[in-house]
Amino acid sequence: GDGAGDGGAAASGRLRDIPPRPLNLTLPFWCQDACREPIEVWVFVDEYGQVVADSIRLRPPSSDRSTNDRLIREAAEFVYEPARSGGKPVASWYFYAVTSGGGG
Repeated sequence: GDGAGDGGAAASGRLRDIPPRPLNLTLPFWCQDACREPIEVWVFVDEYGQVVADSIRLRPPSSDRSTNDRLIREAAEFVYEPARSGGKPVASWYFYAVTSGGGG
C-alpha cells in the first residue's frame, strides 16, 4: 500500500528476519565423557536449508578428536527451514550446544 507502515518488517511483522529452524535435529547423547564443557556447534545454512559442510565450527572443540569428527559429521546431515529476510529465504548462521548430559 501507500501507507506509512513498515510493511510488516517490525519485530512482530510478517516480513521480519527469521533465523533458520532445524527440521530433523536430534542432539547426540553419546557425548557423556568427551564433552566436559558445553560445545557450541555452528553451521552455515544456505537458502535451501542445507548445511554448508566446510562451514561447521566447534567452539570450543573437544579434546577428543573422534568426538569432534562425529559432531561435525552429524551436523552436516541436519536439514533446516532456511532463515528468512523480508519474507525470502536467505543463508544464515545457526548454532546449538552439546553438553555432557546430551543435547543442550
